[in-house]
Amino acid sequence: MPFKYFAYGSNLDPEQMTRRCPGHRVIGAGFLPGHRLRFQGEGEDWGGAVATIVADPSDTVWGVVFELTDEDLRVLDGYEGCRGDDDPTSLYVRREFPVRLADGGSVNAIAYVMRRRPEGNPSKRYLGAITRGARSHGLPTDYVDRLAAHPTAD
Repeated sequence: MPFKYFAYGSNLDPEQMTRRCPGHRVIGAGFLPGHRLRFQGEGEDWGGAVATIVADPSDTVWGVVFELTDEDLRVLDGYEGCRGDDDPTSLYVRREFPVRLADGGSVNAIAYVMRRRPEGNPSKRYLGAITRGARSHGLPTDYVDRLAAHPTAD
């Protein structure tokens, strides 16, 4: 059974997504109203804070909805440090959100939400993966420009 997944961070990068989830299919660009992108914690592979989403009625997070196979989701859980809600070592937990598609439709999709960690700045490399992916999927220019202008840790 395929899963709908809303990517808003480094998994927007097509090369990374293809390596991690070779069975994925792009459904399309979408957005999550009432949320904002936040950088917090420390990514083991990235050298800075990593992305999550938090509730904010005045903001919107853009991303891409993918369809994933069971195996893709299992592999992605590993990359995201998602071991389930009851495991205190989980970095992220999966949550389902109603995502509005850029073409006017909507879909329920899972997204990874980080457990509360201190805010921080991403590395240039991590932020580059996000902005590169956002541009490649045609996310709104003003949103991509705002991402690219975010301060970095290096």
